[in-house]
Parts: sequence; C-alpha cells; structure tokens
Amino acid sequence: MHTKFARKLKIKIKLIGRLFLNEEKFNLTSQINKSSAGILANIAIGLGKTTNFNEERFTNISYSFVLKTVDHLNILRDLKYIPEKKYTELSIKLNVILNKLNALHIFQINNKEILKKIFNKFYNKKFT
Repeated sequence: MHTKFARKLKIKIKLIGRLFLNEEKFNLTSQINKSSAGILANIAIGLGKTTNFNEERFTNISYSFVLKTVDHLNILRDLKYIPEKKYTELSIKLNVILNKLNALHIFQINNKEILKKIFNKFYNKKFT
C-alpha cells in the first residue's frame, strides 16, 4: 500500500540530511523531513477515517506534502547538496507516490455518492 512506500521514502530523505553543510543542515533538513513525514502522517490519518469520502481530504493533503517535498528536493539539487544520482532516485520514488495518491483520489471521487449511501445506511444518519 501507499504507507509502506512512503515510509521507505521518509527514511531515505532523513538520511540525506547528513550530506548538508552545517549552516544549512538544520533549516533544509527540518523542512524536507517535515514535508516527507507529512506524506505518511496524512495517509495514516485518512486511513483512520470512517469512510473513503472522508479520506479524500487527507489524500489531498498528502499529495500537497509530496509536492512540497519535491520542491525541497529541487532546491537541494540546485544547491548541489545532494548528488544527481540520489536526486533522481528520490524523484522517481516521489513520482510513484504522486501517481498512487492520484489514483486513490480518483477512486474516492468516483465513488463518493456510493460511499455516502453506505455511510448513511450503516450509521443511520445523513451525511452531507
């Protein structure tokens, strides 16, 4: 699932912080660590929701955290803090996560009405 892949990426990104100069280390490391952690955290929060249509919001948030991580990674490459090979490896992994989140989001949107009916029937209340 998405969480396993996102967890591995989070660890790889955390490890590249060791390559930065001391003066930049804390600022850049903090930003990219927070954005990569946000991917997994929001997937987990979404999975804890009662229905898929509630998960949609957290899928969107996860997607935005991937985009933030991509932006931070681009800055690291531009500043030459990470080798091109490592940049390419992480970019490919981030792209895979983007594609998976996009597919999940499409599923959630396409099944929203059906999921609302199931929710309303199961919980015997109206969800709007």
